[in-house]
Amino acid sequence: MKRKSKTARIIPLDERVSYRFSIITKRLDQTLAAMHAKTLGISLNNWKIMRVIGFFGPLSATELGSRTSLDPDKITRAVDVLVQRGYVIRKDDEADRRRVVLTLSAKGRRVHDKIEMVAGTMEAEFLSVLTTEESKVLRAALTKLEQHSGVMFGRREGWYERRMVPGVASRMAKQRILPPAARKRLVAK
Repeated sequence: MKRKSKTARIIPLDERVSYRFSIITKRLDQTLAAMHAKTLGISLNNWKIMRVIGFFGPLSATELGSRTSLDPDKITRAVDVLVQRGYVIRKDDEADRRRVVLTLSAKGRRVHDKIEMVAGTMEAEFLSVLTTEESKVLRAALTKLEQHSGVMFGRREGWYERRMVPGVASRMAKQRILPPAARKRLVAK
């Protein structure tokens, strides 16, 4: 059931979903980063890359990028380090020589599985404050939001360029926040 959108209002920062997600994510990431650095000498970005390759691999660097929140330059650096350390294998795709495929090595798989056990235990403890029903609702809501974020934000042009919210768009154009093409479209209306 879809709700009609209400008139735009300013939402206090501590009520914004994105802000709250970022706080939780940072806390989880800092805990995992400390563990990875102490026990394995792996940075958080390296671990994020290993985790995605371990779960979705083999995959290309482009596919890897679409499944992480990291910038392409950070992905390239992390993959280079992981290949040097023997955690990741990078090889040409036999079906398409233009494509490079990334997989975990046996050493990388052992490290991945070890860290995943700890990360899984940590997440289970973190979510233990929820009832079984709350946990199901949370997972369903997250799935729905992730899919919707791909539709809303997963395009080349920005949300504001497509949406052109009345009032906001004209203020953005005046402040030169909008790209030139979007400003031209706004003026043409």
